[in-house]
Amino acid sequence: PGDIAKFKRAYPKLKVHENVSFVHDRRAITSAGSAKSYDAALYMVELLYGKEVADGIAKGLVIEWNVSQVKHIQTNR
Repeated sequence: PGDIAKFKRAYPKLKVHENVSFVHDRRAITSAGSAKSYDAALYMVELLYGKEVADGIAKGLVIEWNVSQVKHIQTNR
């Protein structure tokens, strides 16, 4: 997003990951927002309900979905 610099200034203690669609850190999933929020939502659907359900939703939204092709960060700290 265009406001990353402003966000970093407002929250200097946070580590902001740029150029990724979403971050899954323990119990939190955060996205870059806007259309990228679909990536995080489909990822969550796949985690909770499986790939087949996520693929069906993606097809209905006319989105090609493959989590391995989406830039994201997954951490288990």
